[in-house]
Amino acid sequence: MEKAIKILAQREGKSVEYIRTKIQEAINMAKNNPDPQMQEFWRSIPYEIKHSLPEEMICFIADKVSKQL
Repeated sequence: MEKAIKILAQREGKSVEYIRTKIQEAINMAKNNPDPQMQEFWRSIPYEIKHSLPEEMICFIADKVSKQL
C-alpha cells in the first residue's frame, strides 16, 4: 500500500502526506454515510482496523470486498 500511495503521489504531483490525508478524509466521509447498509458495514470492522492507518483500512476493505465477489 505504501508503494501504491507513493506512486499515486508522484503521478499526481502531490506529497505522500497529502494523498494519505485525502484518503483519510474519504474514509471519514464514508464512515459518516447515514445509509443503513453502510453503517452496518462500518460496524462490522474490528475496532483496531477502524483506528488504523489509511493503508491498513484500504487493505481490509479490499480484502473484504474481494471475498464477497
